[in-house]
Amino acid sequence: MSPAQRGDRDDLFYEIECQKCSSQTGIDCTKCDSDIIISPNWRVSTTSVQLTNLNPARYYKFKVTAKNGVSGLANTDPEYGEILVRTAFKPPTGIANVILQDISATSVRMGWDAPPRPNGQIIEYETVLSRHSGDFEIRNVTTERVIRINGLQSHQTYTFKVCILSKTAQTAVKPAP
Repeated sequence: MSPAQRGDRDDLFYEIECQKCSSQTGIDCTKCDSDIIISPNWRVSTTSVQLTNLNPARYYKFKVTAKNGVSGLANTDPEYGEILVRTAFKPPTGIANVILQDISATSVRMGWDAPPRPNGQIIEYETVLSRHSGDFEIRNVTTERVIRINGLQSHQTYTFKVCILSKTAQTAVKPAP
């Protein structure tokens, strides 16, 4: 893409405009916040830029206009291209307050609070119980936030871990010794 009127000039540059949109229609957009950074700059002579400080799970519309030093003198609007994109979701935040109850020599009841920011719909939790010696592991999948784990041996040390599987990400969080 280049300016409609080059005016026998070689000083081609691009201006990038950023808008944040509230939906995928791209018609309900406002100017991006000032903390969004385009590197090297909003006006470039290269054909690539890097964007930082974009928010997760947000629609953005970028307009790239090709110009040169005489573009302002042309009696036509400059040529441009637009793209509407959606940024990825963040993974869920960590599990809070893992609680072990009803502990016996062979079983334990484990519960936890939902993550404060799930960043998407939680599909299920995976619990992992492993013995410190590394020769024993029990995995369970549940949609509940509490589970009873059987098959423990007395006088052994175990590690408990809860992993979240959401529609947007999978993350392992909050080991409970």
